[in-house]
Amino acid sequence: MWPALHKWNINYISESLPSFKVHQSSFPEIQMLSLVQPFGQLEGPKWRRPWIEKQVEANHFFKGEEFLYFFSNLEDLPPALNHDIPDISFLSVGWRPVWETNLWMGVPPIRTPIHYDLLHNFYVQLHGNKRFILFPPTDYKYLYLYPRLHPSTRMSQVNLRNLQNYPDFYKSHPIEVVLSPGDVLYIPPYWFHDVTAVGVNVSMSVSIHTESDQSHIRDSMNNIVPVMRKFWKDTQKVDALAAFMEKLFKDKEDLLTFLEHFLESRYTPLKYDQSGKGGRSLFVFICDLSSGGACWGP
Repeated sequence: MWPALHKWNINYISESLPSFKVHQSSFPEIQMLSLVQPFGQLEGPKWRRPWIEKQVEANHFFKGEEFLYFFSNLEDLPPALNHDIPDISFLSVGWRPVWETNLWMGVPPIRTPIHYDLLHNFYVQLHGNKRFILFPPTDYKYLYLYPRLHPSTRMSQVNLRNLQNYPDFYKSHPIEVVLSPGDVLYIPPYWFHDVTAVGVNVSMSVSIHTESDQSHIRDSMNNIVPVMRKFWKDTQKVDALAAFMEKLFKDKEDLLTFLEHFLESRYTPLKYDQSGKGGRSLFVFICDLSSGGACWGP
């Protein structure tokens, strides 16, 4: 048994970690946003992180008066805390080395919205309670994922408090589980999960990530790109992309069905308005392979 299971509480953490850097949000949800993604570097949209980072005193954090979330690699914590979790090797998968181990702390109702990871995840609950809503990978078609190049890639656009804009979400197959201290939850790669701190006590948990074959497959697929030349005209590049996509499918009907669903689930819900008054789609993309494989986009 890890010493952390019986030692870690608010007083102990406050003594070992008097102050620390947190994410602060105006809402309970902590939305992941990576501006290194291609959409995050577009000149038009003015991306703004939905949270800020700041240093807070431990006592202030545990009061729960603001929406604050703390996470850190165990190696970056004080030695006293690090030594309370002495052995994690038994939580690796397939004899692979552990990729990273993180401590997560949040006061209810702090929440991480629906997303998936490429690694094997073991979550160990140390203090308080945490609720997971899990969805199998096959539910991807019902979860309205952000586009691959979007800063919130790997996350769902679904707002659980306003489901009327996501009618296909009702076709998904959620599995709910609540972790208590000492519980361990294994989440395989590509399983979607929504994570919320619940109950009355601060939630403390450790996640152990192990490298997966799926991450290597994803990286290899990302390196397969259509053959293009810089000196080609835009129309030639689009034609090459259309021909490339046709090769990925058995016939044009499959491709058109895929594109229709792809645009409807990933781009239609994605709204963007520079004026802040709401309303227009970020992208409009029309593809008509039946007329010679021509595609048009912004």
